[in-house]
Amino acid sequence: IIGSIKRLESEDFKQIREDLDIWAGEHPDFGRAYGEAARRVEARLKKLHTEMLGAMRALPPLFAAQGLDIEKDSRGYMWSQVKKALSSRPTDLDTKTKWLTWDSGQEAVKAALAKKLPDATLGELREAVAGAYALHEAWREELMSPAYRLWSIYDRLLPFLGLIMEVRKKTSEYLETTNSVQIGETNSILRRIIGDDDAPFIYERLGSRINHYLIDEFQDTSRLQWEVLHPLVAESMGRGQDNLIIGDAKQSIYRFRNAEPELITTTVPRQFPGHHAAGLTPEENTNWRSRRRIVEFNNYFFKALSEEMHGADSGYINLRELYGNVVQRPHHTDDRGYVEIDFVEGYSGDNDEGESVPFPYIGPKIREMLERGYRMRDVAVLVRTNDDGQMVINSINIYNLHLPEGESPIEVVSEESLRIGGSPAVVMIVNALRTINTGMETGGTAGLAYYSMRHPEMDPAEHVARYETDTEAGEALASMASDMQTVALPALVEALAERCLSPAAASSEAIYLAAFQDLVTEYCEGHSTDIGSFLEWWDTRGKNKAVSSPETTDAVQVMTIHKSKGLEFPCVIIPKADSELLPGKNKEEWAWVRPSQESLESGVLPPWVPVVLDTNLADTPHDATLRRYVDAYLMDSVNTYYVAFTRAVDELHVYAKRPTSRDEGRISQELMKLCDPEENGGKGAGEEYVAEPGDFKVTRTGDGEVASISYGLPSRHEAPTARETRHFIIDR
Repeated sequence: IIGSIKRLESEDFKQIREDLDIWAGEHPDFGRAYGEAARRVEARLKKLHTEMLGAMRALPPLFAAQGLDIEKDSRGYMWSQVKKALSSRPTDLDTKTKWLTWDSGQEAVKAALAKKLPDATLGELREAVAGAYALHEAWREELMSPAYRLWSIYDRLLPFLGLIMEVRKKTSEYLETTNSVQIGETNSILRRIIGDDDAPFIYERLGSRINHYLIDEFQDTSRLQWEVLHPLVAESMGRGQDNLIIGDAKQSIYRFRNAEPELITTTVPRQFPGHHAAGLTPEENTNWRSRRRIVEFNNYFFKALSEEMHGADSGYINLRELYGNVVQRPHHTDDRGYVEIDFVEGYSGDNDEGESVPFPYIGPKIREMLERGYRMRDVAVLVRTNDDGQMVINSINIYNLHLPEGESPIEVVSEESLRIGGSPAVVMIVNALRTINTGMETGGTAGLAYYSMRHPEMDPAEHVARYETDTEAGEALASMASDMQTVALPALVEALAERCLSPAAASSEAIYLAAFQDLVTEYCEGHSTDIGSFLEWWDTRGKNKAVSSPETTDAVQVMTIHKSKGLEFPCVIIPKADSELLPGKNKEEWAWVRPSQESLESGVLPPWVPVVLDTNLADTPHDATLRRYVDAYLMDSVNTYYVAFTRAVDELHVYAKRPTSRDEGRISQELMKLCDPEENGGKGAGEEYVAEPGDFKVTRTGDGEVASISYGLPSRHEAPTARETRHFIIDR
C-alpha cells in the first residue's frame, strides 16, 4: 500500500493525473461499478468451471460402474489431467501441462478399453470423456482469451487506483488548508508557468537574462526537468551563444527518480542538430582517475558485456550503441593498477572460531590492504542494498572481535553508522519523550525502553523484572513526565539530555545529540510543536536523518553504489556481484497505460490504469511497454556495475558466487564467461587501451573450477605526505 502511494511522486503519474481527476469527478460510483464488473467476469468463469468440474467428477464412478479403475484402465496421463482439473480454481490456468485434445483422448480410451467392453459401453465412456474435455477446453479458452487476459492484467492493480485517488484528494485538501506546496511539484509548476511561452517572456519575469547554460550530470535529468530548461537553452542557442551539456548515459542509474538517459543520447541531438559532441573516441575520453590496468580491464569488460547482452534488448535502448564510447585512454601510463575477481561458494561461511559470518573474506582482505600501506580511509566497500551494507558492517565487527592481542581493529563508517536515529543517546531521549507523551500508565513500553537504556548493565530479562518492581524508578519517570508536560520541545530535549544521560554518554554521543537538537529546532519552525506530532514525524522521516562524516576520519567506508557515484577511492571492494541483469520474478514495477477496448468490461475502466510490468504483458497491446521496461532495466543493471567498477583508483576487488547453469543472465555468469580466457572466444584482442583476456591470470581449484581471475599486480602503497596535494577530476 505504501509503495502504491509513493508512486504519486512519479513523473509518469503527474503527466496523467489531471485526466484521472476529471474522470474521477465524472464517475463517483466507480467502486460500485468496478465491483459489479468484477463479479460478472467471475460469475462467467465460475459457471464454466463448475460445469467442467461436474463432468470431471462424473468420470471415476462411470468407469467404476463397468468394473474399471479410471487410473489404471484409461492410461495414467488422462487420470493425472483429470486430477489437475479437479484441484483447479476458476481463475487458475495451468499453462505448463499440455492437455490432450479430444481426438487424442478418444484414441487413448479406445486403445485401453476396446478389448474389455462392448462397443455400446465403450461409446458411452468415450462420449463422457469427450464431454468433460470439451467443457475443460471451453473454460481454458475463456481464461486464455485476449479479452480476459487484458481484464486480469488491469484487475490486478485497479483496487489500488481508488486508494491512490483518495490519497491524492486528501493531500490536495491538506495543501490548500495549510497554503503549502510540495517541493516535488516544483518542476510541474515551472512547466505550467512556462507553457509554450518563449524565453524573452520568462526573462521578463525573472528581470534578468542568462546567456550561457552549463548543465552537469545530464544523464540524470528527467523529461519534465528538460521541458523546463529546453526553451531557455534554445533561446540562448538562437542568439549564437555557447552552451554546455555534460553527461554520460553509461552512468545513468537513477531511473527510479525519473532520469531519462535517452535525453542525452537521442532527444537533445535531435532538437539541436548543429551541436558538437565530444568524448566519443578514446582520444577525447581520458580517464584521469584510475590506474592503467583498471581502465584497460573496464574498457574490455563493459565493451564485451554490452555486445554479449545486445541480443537481450528490444531495440528501444541499444546497449551496444550506448557503450560504443566506453573505451577510455588512461591518463596514468605506468604499469600499475590491479583487478581481482574471486569466485566464492557462497556469501557466508564459518570463521576460525566456527561462527557463521556474512562475507567472511572482507576482514582479511582489508587487513591485507592495510599491511601493504593503505589507510582505512582509502578502502570503500560498495553494495547494492542497505541490507548488504549492514551485513558488511556485521562481518567486520565479528572480525574485530577475534583479532590477535595488540592488533588495531578495522574502523568503519557508513550511512547507517551516521544515522541520528541509531544513536543510543538519541534513542533514550526519544523514549523519554514517548513516556512524557503517553503517560506512565499507558506508556509502559516506552517507559521500559527508557529504563533499559538507563541500565545497559542488565540483560533483557532483568530489565523487565526490575522495571516492574522498581517503584523508585517508576516514580522518577512519572515525576519527569508530570514536570515536563508544558515545556517547549527544544528546551524539553535539552533538559532530557542533561537529566537522562551520564556525562560519559553525553560526551561520546555529542555529535548525534547536537544534530538531534538541530533537527528538533528545524522541525518546530515549520510544524506543530506538540510531542505527539514530532514523534510521528520522527518515526516516519526524522530517524533516518544522518550526520556528516568528518573528512579526516580514518575508517573504511561502506556505502551503496548509488551513493558512491561521482566519488573515487584508492581501493574498492564489491563483496557481492551476482544480481540479475534482466528483471526477475521478485522485481515488481508499475506503468500507466491506456486500457485496450478489447478487454472484458472495458466500459468501466478509467482512461489510464496501472499495470505490473511482467511477462503477462507479452503479446498484448502493451507488449511495447514491457519491452521498453526490460531494456531500461538491463541498462540500469549494467550501468550500476559500470559506476561501481570505475570508482577504483588503484585496486578493484570483486567477489561473485561461482555461477551454475541456473545463473544465466546474472553478472557473476558474465564475469566468468567474459574474463576466463578459455570461455570468452577471443573478445578484446588487439584493441588499443583494451585488456586482452590472454593476459589475465586465472587460478583454478583442484577440480579445474575457476577460483579467481586477476589483471595487473597488487603493489605497496605509499600514502600521500602532508605536502602532497591530490587533485580529483571526476570523469563523466
